[in-house]
Amino acid sequence: MFIEGECFWARTVEGDGREMSLSLLAEAGRRVREMGESMEIEGVPETRPDNIQTGGVIRTFCGHTYTVWAVSISPDHTTIASGSGDTTIHLWGTWTGECHCVIDGHNATVKFISFFPTNSQLLISASEDNTVQQWDISGHKIGPAYEGSGVAFSPDGIYFISWRYLGSVATVQNSDSGVVVAKLQVPSSCLRCCCFSPITKIVAGCAGHTIYIWDITSPGPHLVKTLIGHIKDIRSIAFSSSLISTSWDQSIKFWQIGTLPMDPVTTNPESTPLISGSIMFVSLQTADEIAISINKGGVLRVWDILTGLCKTSFHCPVDHYSINNMWPVDNRLILV
Repeated sequence: MFIEGECFWARTVEGDGREMSLSLLAEAGRRVREMGESMEIEGVPETRPDNIQTGGVIRTFCGHTYTVWAVSISPDHTTIASGSGDTTIHLWGTWTGECHCVIDGHNATVKFISFFPTNSQLLISASEDNTVQQWDISGHKIGPAYEGSGVAFSPDGIYFISWRYLGSVATVQNSDSGVVVAKLQVPSSCLRCCCFSPITKIVAGCAGHTIYIWDITSPGPHLVKTLIGHIKDIRSIAFSSSLISTSWDQSIKFWQIGTLPMDPVTTNPESTPLISGSIMFVSLQTADEIAISINKGGVLRVWDILTGLCKTSFHCPVDHYSINNMWPVDNRLILV
């Protein structure tokens, strides 16, 4: 099988060294805010911002008693799940802001949470208590607990991969049966995160400065490539049609993976810088083909990751120093 590991597009992100994340799996703060088209909430008059471009705050979700670290939105966009340092998972109505269920099933901080990609009634969580557990939206535990403090689904929901933060082994299992499909190992105990490619059979994991690429199909899972290019530890990785990585070296890299379609980057990327200025945080939303950045001045920008052009920008009306993730839902922007 042919897999290339050439980095075909890289961006330097200037900032003060705060964490930059690609995914929805690392959240901070005790409130979830929605920004975009407004509505009347709890007697507050409508402000009616037109869309995501205006940046008006329309709702704040409060209820956790400690830092929120993980957030996921159900595939039908009706429910938001949040995991916290208070060891609980809260389930919220996206449009009402009401908490309709509190799950108290972990003994330590809930660091990762995700709805099943094909089922808005089911979710999975991973905690610093080193357990991975599955739940329905009524708060009932489903099946046994598995080992791990991080977790991610394949795009089709058939598999999930779990790992212990800064461990050396990631485990791929069938989502329904729990049967182990593959055990993937890195040379050192510094595994930070893992993700599936759009075609499921390819899995990526990052440890230290290095990205590891595995093929998990028969006759046996095997390492097919290591990608080296960052000069400091990699913070997170995500797949679009290419593999995207961010690092403490303040760069974003797009890697060509030969078995996947190429991102259509045909123009000179250096002519349209993706990020500029003193950036506090960057979030890449590969499904929407955008990146969202916020700088020290509180200016939030939405970028097209295929062209590097800024689609829109506005001044963030909330405390930008506490924001640790953001993503669009139905023309709204949710900040955590």
